Amino acid sequence: MSNTPRALASSAQALSLIKAVTYRVSERHFVGRPFMEDFMNIPSLQKPAGIFSLVLLVLLTLPLIAIAGSGEEANAVIDRWSAAYSSNDPEAVTRNYRPDAILLGTFSPAISQGTDAIRAYFSDIKGSGAKNSIGERYTMVLNDNAVIVTGFYDFTRLKDRQAVSAPSRFTMLLIKDGGEWLIAHHHSSPRGPTS
Repeated sequence: MSNTPRALASSAQALSLIKAVTYRVSERHFVGRPFMEDFMNIPSLQKPAGIFSLVLLVLLTLPLIAIAGSGEEANAVIDRWSAAYSSNDPEAVTRNYRPDAILLGTFSPAISQGTDAIRAYFSDIKGSGAKNSIGERYTMVLNDNAVIVTGFYDFTRLKDRQAVSAPSRFTMLLIKDGGEWLIAHHHSSPRGPTS
């Protein structure tokens, strides 16, 4: 029980510190004396409890920074995939998948598993003028090495020299292995008419 008031006091100090830092930053706009000089002159930072609160605050926010980075990195792979598709390069598209990846293609009756099967699925885009544009998407970070992204994209293919749009939806599981993000699972299907 005796730790509870102390914890509450520390929380109050941390909140006070955040307010003080916010005030100082907005007040100074980094003009005049160096920011760190102003920052270290905040009265609550001149006490060990204030410094502890600041260190604790920084340590608690570090995982959020790492998670945000994972989502951004995984989405960069999806953007690279879309660009490779739009450049009609089956090899570049295939390089975005893990060697053991599984693809449930938009118009395929079969499951494509592994590099050779995925390359074969995308072989018809070479020189086709096909395009892909990603629309709305949602990202779920499972951990630092696994991210699921789901959303809508549109394929545009040429048929009888006319552009034909194929609105579709996708879910991709991306895994970071050996420092590299790659698609481990990709499900794509036609999107029905919107009401």
